[in-house]
Amino acid sequence: MSNNPIEQELQELKEAYREALPEKFSKIRQLYLELQQQPASKQVSEKLTQLVHRLHGTAATYGFLQVGDCAFELEQVLDKVLKKQDFPRESLHKQINKLKKSIDLAYMLHSESRSTITASSKGHLLVVDDDQDFLLISSKILTQQGFRVTTTNDPEKVLELIANCHPELLLIDVEMPNLSGHELCKRVRSDEKGRELPIIFLTAYNDLENRVAAFRAGADDFINKPLVIEELMARVTVRLAHARLRQEKKEVMNRLQNQHQALLSILDQLQIGTIMIDAEGTIIFMSSSCGSLGGLDPDNAVGQPWQHVLPFNKESLQGIQQYLQQHSTKQSRMHLHWQLGENHYWAECEVREVPDRPGEHLLYIYDQSELQRLRKQLEYSRFGQMIGSSEPMRQMYSQIERVARGEWTVLIEGETGVGKELVANSIHAASPRKEGPFIAVNSAGLSESLLSSQLFGHRRGAFTGAVADQPGFFESASGGTLFLDEIGDLPLTMQAAMLRVLQEKEIIRVGESHVRKVDVRIIAASHRDLSIEVKEGRFREDLLYRLRVARINVPALRERKEDIPVLAEDFLTETCRMAGMPIKQINTDTMHLLQNYAWPGNVRELKASLDYAVIHSQTDQLLVNDLPPELLMPAAQEAPAIGNTGSFVTGDLLPELLKSAINKSETFTGDEPSRIFAALERAGGNRTQAAKLLGISRATFYRRLKECDISPTE
Repeated sequence: MSNNPIEQELQELKEAYREALPEKFSKIRQLYLELQQQPASKQVSEKLTQLVHRLHGTAATYGFLQVGDCAFELEQVLDKVLKKQDFPRESLHKQINKLKKSIDLAYMLHSESRSTITASSKGHLLVVDDDQDFLLISSKILTQQGFRVTTTNDPEKVLELIANCHPELLLIDVEMPNLSGHELCKRVRSDEKGRELPIIFLTAYNDLENRVAAFRAGADDFINKPLVIEELMARVTVRLAHARLRQEKKEVMNRLQNQHQALLSILDQLQIGTIMIDAEGTIIFMSSSCGSLGGLDPDNAVGQPWQHVLPFNKESLQGIQQYLQQHSTKQSRMHLHWQLGENHYWAECEVREVPDRPGEHLLYIYDQSELQRLRKQLEYSRFGQMIGSSEPMRQMYSQIERVARGEWTVLIEGETGVGKELVANSIHAASPRKEGPFIAVNSAGLSESLLSSQLFGHRRGAFTGAVADQPGFFESASGGTLFLDEIGDLPLTMQAAMLRVLQEKEIIRVGESHVRKVDVRIIAASHRDLSIEVKEGRFREDLLYRLRVARINVPALRERKEDIPVLAEDFLTETCRMAGMPIKQINTDTMHLLQNYAWPGNVRELKASLDYAVIHSQTDQLLVNDLPPELLMPAAQEAPAIGNTGSFVTGDLLPELLKSAINKSETFTGDEPSRIFAALERAGGNRTQAAKLLGISRATFYRRLKECDISPTE
């Protein structure tokens, strides 16, 4: 590290920027993936181009020239997208990968340099010479030029140094006692670790015979003594660059090979069918993943005309034929549909020309059948913004449809967090007032001193701070719906004024004397039992009768547990997308726990619990220990959980079992049958929980039952 504070600060800035390069690339890649999905999006194109442009200028300024060059090349390709010349998908993909490689290399060199003693980043050299004075001076020269240098005057130690020190280039003297440079070079070339190391010979004998012998021994270059610094630097730098390019090419080829194999596997796993058709319309390749699509047989498709093999309906086949005849580089998708017996199938198809093979085409078929089925299921279970297909929810949907037709006031009752505002919004959306405003007001949150002003409005100068005429919520909701949440928290004085509004459909602003007519529908809600509030003298009986013309009771979440899976999946998808992360799955044990929890906070608590779990999750699944701690407490379980054998696990035991399954701290002594019986007794007969207590999978547990001759139903 330099003693110059300015130079030191610049170096620290450079290192900090280098550390941030992977994050910058991650943002670029995210926008690139969005652009692939929306090629016509000018906003995405401009944002991506701006990020790449900044990287181009800044990276080069900090000294990361290769990163800057790659960013500039990517910027040139993106310029075509902005000018709408075309959408060069392959070029974009190539440049994105090239940029990633340059950033990975910059970051890798940084990581390696931090672990070494010196601050050199130009490369590690091994100098071999029997002259100790020459080793000292050559080492000094190379170190001053920014290289890390290891020296030895013993040729016999070179292979050991190569294995332990990992030099990037060898400088070898030709004339050495006991073992000449030529013989040493042959040994290095025969060793696996030294086979591709660049080797430069150093000699005072500059004749043709020596040069020929050096290259025959396997050397890459030849430098005369005495050394000329400029020549030495030029030759070493060039040979290091060539070696790094060879290594990079090798790594790229290995990655391409691995990616080729991985691509086939991924296509199968993602159910993306790939079909190649030649110029005569014959199928020459069909991926095995096509077998998951109804009616496609990869084993018997090759060699057959595509029209005779693909089971799509007539319109779909005609659409594919049109795309094959267009010879267009435009990559748009067509929708496919076909029926085999009683089963319906849906897919999307993308047709592309095979590069450099005129007349041949690739068909990418994306299975959409499961998605279509899920959409139909979700449509069935969704009413407006509410989700649920349980019997209590279906009854409530029917009530909403009936109530929405008229102008009656509505009282929505239900516990905190059940979604009373969503019910009110659904009534408004299904009513003749749906084009008007929907204004929701939390009555408990209104300031009692300014309550009349907030609800009915005020005239300028009516009170301190009233600097202008201001309409209230009733006037603002004119022509639409006013939703008064927690109506039971209104003060008694305001309840009287509210009663007049409901009776006369008119208001008087604070500070005015004339009446204003209002055209607004009132929907109120409360988590309190207003009948009890009336008996206790906290709510006006006549106002209750005015509000409770139409009544809707929103069921608590524990009364519709069959809706929890679809609610949880919807909330989880929303949360993951908002956080910009892949959609997680809910573990079976986790879902079981969600369905057995009492949910005092109802749907609102379920949403918050899933958000908590996403924050704490470390895998692609939500596990039991990702959930908030209150869900694992004994009091959280409102009923016994039934195991696979029909035995009961008490509410007090389940959280302890889950904790044992997570920490695997439960131990059992004795032989195998004894430990199995002890675990079963501890789990109350539940086989799944007993397996967790033993720290083994359920399948392994049943296999051990069989090995110990224990009946699974004992």
